[in-house]
Amino acid sequence: MGWIADFPDDINFLSVFQCGSGNNYTNWCNKTFDGYLKQATAEQDQQKRYDLYQKAEALLSGPNGDMPIAPIYWYTFAYQVAENVHGWNTNPMDTIDLTKVSIG
Repeated sequence: MGWIADFPDDINFLSVFQCGSGNNYTNWCNKTFDGYLKQATAEQDQQKRYDLYQKAEALLSGPNGDMPIAPIYWYTFAYQVAENVHGWNTNPMDTIDLTKVSIG
């Protein structure tokens, strides 16, 4: 099973494990987890949203979580950028704003 985010939000990965999700190949189901995700998607305050995601993640894979998955591989990207290149920043979506890159 593999999954890649298509927009920069934790729900990309967490929604896969919701009860009844067509992508939930684990068949794990936790109604409290689903409740946290439902609350998070309705939450406008970014910090409260992240707090709800953290609670959901703890149920999924925290120290006392159910751990229905074994994340053994992370997709990685290797960039070789010279020390004199400035403004080169990556993000989880692997987009780079070249208008902020300079050499010097």
